[in-house]
Amino acid sequence: MLDYKLFSNRFVRAVFPYLIVICSLLSISGYASSLYHSKSFTTNPELILNGPNPQQIVLGNSYSELSATASDAEDGPLTDQILIFGVNAINTNIVGVYNVQYSITDADGNTTTLIRTVEVIDTTPPSINLNGNSIVSIEVGTTYNELGATASDNYDDDNTITSSIVTSGSVNTAALGSYTVSYDVSDSSSNAATTLTRTVNVIDTTKPILSLLGSTPVIIELGQAYSDAGASASDNYDDNTSISAAITTSGAVDNTAVGSYTLTYGVSDTSNNQANPISRTVVVEDNTSPVITLLGTSTITVEVGNSYIDPGVVGTDNYDNDSAITAAITSSGSVDTSTLGSYLVTYTVSDNSGNAATPVSRTVQVVDSTKPSINLFGDASMTISYQSSFVDPGATATDNYDNNITSSIQVTGSVNENILATYTLSYDVSDSSENDATTVTRQVTVADTTPPSITILGDETIYLAVGDSYSDAGATALDNYDLDITSAITQSGSVDTAVVGTYYIVYNATDSNGNSA
Repeated sequence: MLDYKLFSNRFVRAVFPYLIVICSLLSISGYASSLYHSKSFTTNPELILNGPNPQQIVLGNSYSELSATASDAEDGPLTDQILIFGVNAINTNIVGVYNVQYSITDADGNTTTLIRTVEVIDTTPPSINLNGNSIVSIEVGTTYNELGATASDNYDDDNTITSSIVTSGSVNTAALGSYTVSYDVSDSSSNAATTLTRTVNVIDTTKPILSLLGSTPVIIELGQAYSDAGASASDNYDDNTSISAAITTSGAVDNTAVGSYTLTYGVSDTSNNQANPISRTVVVEDNTSPVITLLGTSTITVEVGNSYIDPGVVGTDNYDNDSAITAAITSSGSVDTSTLGSYLVTYTVSDNSGNAATPVSRTVQVVDSTKPSINLFGDASMTISYQSSFVDPGATATDNYDNNITSSIQVTGSVNENILATYTLSYDVSDSSENDATTVTRQVTVADTTPPSITILGDETIYLAVGDSYSDAGATALDNYDLDITSAITQSGSVDTAVVGTYYIVYNATDSNGNSA
């Protein structure tokens, strides 16, 4: 007796008409009837999602399809027949919830469907940037103008999130002290930015002002009694009467000796701002040489190629007018700012009485402190195909003093065209003054962009007689990087040999780098 459980559902459908004839000839119609009623199965296939559900993707990242597995008690494994819908609707650049549907139908038409929820989420907090410096000092008594801040976010509109910044803290410009202003903001996904603060120091940097009472210079005859008129002081913060009382006077007049005498007045306010000293000159006769004082430092550094403007000097004399003696100062020496080197400028003067001042000199150093610059030929980011030849386009280097120093460029790093990766080439150069250029880099990505190729085994067109059996010969797939990826081929389509028609079997394959045949 035949065991009908040995027959698959597909086999039953294919040979059933012939079995009816055989059963009729053998007069076992009862058995044939039993076989007819056993060919339809109603159990749904099993469908299991791979990976988590819901699946979360950080905004901007790529979506990776986790797929599913399917099997059927009668048909066996059906994973390669799973239909997936909704993947193309997923936009990882837009926060939201997306649905991916997986569906599998067995040979009896029983269908199982599952839904995976894909959540695109934003986990990146916004960032706050201060307008202006993080530490601000303002003079006491002036107005504090809040500079504010700007905010940027990987998802929200920058103008919108900037308008949401919350500023806290206040500044009292009438009182010396240190004040803190804080800035906070959160984006639409409730990601809070790191709080930024600005320190506002209300300070007193204004020097008191000294004013002489009386005139200067004072000329007296030898032996004449001298009575000093003194000085007064005013300050932007301290009381004028108190600060005037704190004035100190240095120097004395000896009316028994011929010469020039200087009385110097000084004072500091409660913030230790020292007033510019003022002096009074008392001349007893005139046998004293004038004095030359440099404006600025005695050594000045000038960048090669820049203009040199001499800060000048001032002259003072115990008898002659200081402005006149300053105007009479002569200088010797010159500065060539186009050539590196050290130059000396010397100042001399004599007063109307023929008293010569001690010469004063200033050293001017013409130096090169400017970095050379490097410019790439070609793009800073390049992509080449796997196993193709890479030729570095190179770079040029220029310097404010050495001009073209391209030949001195040092390149570090290399590119292996046979290994998929991103490589960095660094370009460096120094000029003759040992100024290092800012390193310039080029990113070279070796990528596989070649799709695999599929070869059908057997004829591409097959003719069958109705009722014939069909066994697909399959196909092979080769890839330039993954080599043989025949196992990755997916097949769709089916052939019903019981019904006249044209059927298509479609083969697809994707390599490990996402290139589809």
